[in-house]
Amino acid sequence: MENILFLLGIDEDQQLDFQQRFPQAHFTFTDKTSVTKEQLAEATIIIGNPPVGLLSDQLTNLKWLQLNSAGYDEYLQPGVLPPQTILSNARGTYGLTVSEHALSLCLMLMRKLHLYLRDQLSHDWAREGRVKSVFGSRVGVVGLGDIGRNVATRFYSLGATVIGYDIDSEIQLEAVAEVRPMATIGETVADLDVLILCAPATAETHHLVDTSLLNQAKADLILINVGRGDLVDTPALIAHMEKNSDFMAALDVIDPEPLPKDSPYWDVHNLVLTPHVAGGFHLDKTKELFLEIAAGNLKAFFTEPAALQNVIRRDS
Repeated sequence: MENILFLLGIDEDQQLDFQQRFPQAHFTFTDKTSVTKEQLAEATIIIGNPPVGLLSDQLTNLKWLQLNSAGYDEYLQPGVLPPQTILSNARGTYGLTVSEHALSLCLMLMRKLHLYLRDQLSHDWAREGRVKSVFGSRVGVVGLGDIGRNVATRFYSLGATVIGYDIDSEIQLEAVAEVRPMATIGETVADLDVLILCAPATAETHHLVDTSLLNQAKADLILINVGRGDLVDTPALIAHMEKNSDFMAALDVIDPEPLPKDSPYWDVHNLVLTPHVAGGFHLDKTKELFLEIAAGNLKAFFTEPAALQNVIRRDS
């Protein structure tokens, strides 16, 4: 019998559903803040994101880790998982919620709602001038995975021309007018009105947005980061924004994170910050999507392991 450690807060009905669908397994339901080393040592399957600091390559019982995140970098570090452990992520879970967050941030900046909120707080009845529209704009989407594709679809549906950037420049999507190689972004960003970062953190994407790229961009570019904080050279971005008052940015992720209370970045003009909340389970539908993935992969694990979806690493 498999010992399945479930590190996700789900209600009793959802727990019962998993127990009834998979009677060949024993379930333990807890969360990542309460899980013990003993529970981790006994688990043959973990669903959720266990604290990396409690893991080790000595977890000889662990056959498979199903993450509830799309990101997985820290679980591939040496000594974290034993060599026999299959690792899969939650790709397909967050496209809806992250893309809607990115669209919301873009509309907020285009309509200058961030300035009107500040005016309201200071009791200032003021007009902030000309605004922009998604319709007719040229929107660059960096990273055309599940999240990037959802972002592209939403902007395309509102009348934007979407330009994609990906390591696979042969991707063809209805919502994307053109796909450019990721490596060319520094030289091809000048025609964009909006640049949305949806890519993972890799050696190739580290500080993708740097001084050179910013100097090539339009003076009134809107930059949105819903990918990873280190995609942007934060000091370079802030320096650029302080010199270019028309440049606007919205960062759901930032380096460093969390942002210290005394950071001067909080008060940068035309910069909107949200505390890494585009994803997560703040939207009920997101958890529903993840539980569908987890249940489907559990079924595959028991009947056809080769059919597991979103596998990042098999036995090594």
